[in-house]
Amino acid sequence: WDTTWKGEAKMYDGYYTVELEIPSFAFKYNDNVKSWRFNCYRNDPQSQINTTWAKIPRNRDIEDLGFMGTMVFEKPLKKSRNPIALIPYALFSTAKNYDTDISESKFNAGGDAKIPIGSGSNLDITINPDFSSTSPPEGATNITRFELNVDEERQFFLDNADLFANFGKEKQTQPFYSRRIGYGKDIDGNDIEVPILAGTRFTGKLTKNLRVGLIDVQTAKDENNEIPSDNNLVVAVEQKVFKKSNISAFFINRQATKAPDYVEEKDMFNRVFGADFNYYSNNNRWNGKAYLHKSVTPEAGDKDLSAGAYLNYNSRKFISQLNTRYIGGDYKSDLGFIKRPNSAMFSEKFGPKFYPKNKKINMIGTYFLGVLDWNPSTSEITDYNYSFLYFMKFYNQSEFRAEYERKYTYLDKPFDPTKEPGAVPLPVGDYHYGDLLLKYTSDKSKLFSYVAEATGGTYYSGNKYTGKLTLNYRIQPFFNTSLKSTIDYITLPDPHPTSTSIIYLGPSFNFTFTKKLTWNTEIQFNSQDESMGIYSKFEWRYRPLSDLFLIYQDGYHTGDVFEPRMRSIFLKATFWLNI
Repeated sequence: WDTTWKGEAKMYDGYYTVELEIPSFAFKYNDNVKSWRFNCYRNDPQSQINTTWAKIPRNRDIEDLGFMGTMVFEKPLKKSRNPIALIPYALFSTAKNYDTDISESKFNAGGDAKIPIGSGSNLDITINPDFSSTSPPEGATNITRFELNVDEERQFFLDNADLFANFGKEKQTQPFYSRRIGYGKDIDGNDIEVPILAGTRFTGKLTKNLRVGLIDVQTAKDENNEIPSDNNLVVAVEQKVFKKSNISAFFINRQATKAPDYVEEKDMFNRVFGADFNYYSNNNRWNGKAYLHKSVTPEAGDKDLSAGAYLNYNSRKFISQLNTRYIGGDYKSDLGFIKRPNSAMFSEKFGPKFYPKNKKINMIGTYFLGVLDWNPSTSEITDYNYSFLYFMKFYNQSEFRAEYERKYTYLDKPFDPTKEPGAVPLPVGDYHYGDLLLKYTSDKSKLFSYVAEATGGTYYSGNKYTGKLTLNYRIQPFFNTSLKSTIDYITLPDPHPTSTSIIYLGPSFNFTFTKKLTWNTEIQFNSQDESMGIYSKFEWRYRPLSDLFLIYQDGYHTGDVFEPRMRSIFLKATFWLNI
């Protein structure tokens, strides 16, 4: 949610005051509205007390929309004027690629427009957007067989994002995953940015119970990497039923436009459509989903369905979850995130929760989780795991967690967890292994806080030991620094390397000179892909939602020889204008 608003705070002896000024045009509502559903909460880390205006049970998230109060106005609100927001940008950059010895300087410009339509809808338009230069990519290592799912951060895709992102199962079987738009694979299979030429986005309410959304984005072609120009269309509708539930449906179309000769017939287009039923009980203890999706792709077979269902129960003293899904071998969503294609799964989770009468412990929980995966084409079991979890949450916001997990995996193709050049992959076959995890999160209200995690046990035919440590320290209100670190130590029998260490280090330094001027620097070292990156950004917010960025990026190869890979400097200005 982006809008221009103001906030001021002042500390006194023993108390403080906060005043927020949010203009009425920031909200969309009908004329003569008499009340709003409303809640607010305050987190005081020094006294370690969370306060909510409307009462929320202890087992619920503090931002749960199922528990709201009523804000009654002294007189009915008259509909305010919702202005059009224009958000242009200008960008100058200079960069050098040391691998190709090519230097390039360029000027780029574009922008967004937010156009209100009626009392509950908004039309977003973007022309030649630039998404890459104001935040660094999230760094991490990956020793699993699956792709990582990273949250969306680009402004154009965020407003009412749940309309498009909530289909299927989050981070498992999402038919639409907005980060697919604007990214592609080069001829070597590496992820690269694909320029977006223009896009439109309509979201909002047509009636009190009907929400609609539409995204249409055109991307540019990249002939050097044999990536065609694509039109990406997503349509979604959501109809409220019962008191809190809804039925939603969608249609997705990724279509190559003016496809060059290098585009194969099977890659010309991909279409997906389907429907979801989302259930929420009146007392908020039960929630669940059932969905059925179908894809249409040239030269695909008839096993092109994705279906699933889950049901959750969450009371003060007990939690239970049942989950099942099916993904056919021919089901495909080019704009989606499908973690395990051609698979079927059933899982269950249950366990009690306790709230002891103790001055230090807030809650104790212990859960059992079991997951079974199989290949629907052959009915052969491909994976199963079961785990036991125990955790304690303390009143000072710290938390302890212990989990034992036992796994079985059938590798249907060779797999190299180290991803090292020339490494011998694990062969096809059955693997039984398990590990123990211990994790402690300290009190984050302290100037110094940390998260420490250790995992150790067997790993396929060998062993794996993982240590994760995140350190945070702040000097209020001017400075904050953190260090994220991960080390995976893997030992495998012959003919694999006897031992491998995979290391990620990510220190960051954040200076807040004033409320409007900041300097952030982040360094990422990843031994898995033999790289190190430096990202440093000065940001001056010279007016609400209007910024000037000066950004320096540096990349290095860290393999046999430490040498520069790329270097760039960006100067970018954005401006938010309400008219």
